[in-house]
Amino acid sequence: MSNVRGRSRRWTPLAEHDSELQVISRSRDGRRRYDEKGKRALVEAALRPGMSVARLAQEHGVNANLLRKWITKYLLERESNRCAQAAQDGAVVVDCGGGAQVCGR
Repeated sequence: MSNVRGRSRRWTPLAEHDSELQVISRSRDGRRRYDEKGKRALVEAALRPGMSVARLAQEHGVNANLLRKWITKYLLERESNRCAQAAQDGAVVVDCGGGAQVCGR
């Protein structure tokens, strides 16, 4: 696979992570629900440097905006978990309007 400038970029399919995006149910209006393990693998693949979210979404049959929504949710949960862990460790957590930051013990 190559990008616009002709440099090659290695793309790793979800299958290499022993997880593929699977539809677990469909509603009457056509909405699909995907398994959490597959969504997480796709999000983690999208967060790799140089990875195109739009291309990755297209290659796995999901809308790019939906993948971006999953990425946002994943990043918020990860930050929330980090702050909770820091608070348990006795660190002072301050919300400066731009998100929580660990300031020290």
